[in-house]
Amino acid sequence: MKNTLTVVVFFFLVILPLPALSETPDDQKGAVIYLDNFLGNPNMMIVADLISMKHGQLKFKMGETEYNYSGNYSIYLKTPRHHSNPYFGLGSTDTAKLIHLENFFKGNGDGEVWLKDATVWEKSDGFIVAVAMGHEWILSGNYTIQN
Repeated sequence: MKNTLTVVVFFFLVILPLPALSETPDDQKGAVIYLDNFLGNPNMMIVADLISMKHGQLKFKMGETEYNYSGNYSIYLKTPRHHSNPYFGLGSTDTAKLIHLENFFKGNGDGEVWLKDATVWEKSDGFIVAVAMGHEWILSGNYTIQN
């Protein structure tokens, strides 16, 4: 029994290929991120690689360190990520004539951003992902949409 257990453990640890740690996709590297309060610094703006994001929570990598952030944040991607159409490619995305993002990069001016003729890839209460003017805008905070 002991030999069988040793062989099974050896198989799972050595022979069975383990998936490599996934790297950050190129379209999520070098994101400009604004955080309301990070490591005791209010209105912090950094450049980091995105790992995951949702309303009020952000995981990113700066240098070799991964951080989990809770709170409002804004993200600007110079080159939009590749998004696929909803409903298995059969539906169409929402569009908006005007989106008002409140407190987007608040530490640099009044923080208001107006996006004209935007494509909305994701939205929920207090979270929006939109593409406008050839860039991607992500906000965990307040926004309004005018159609």
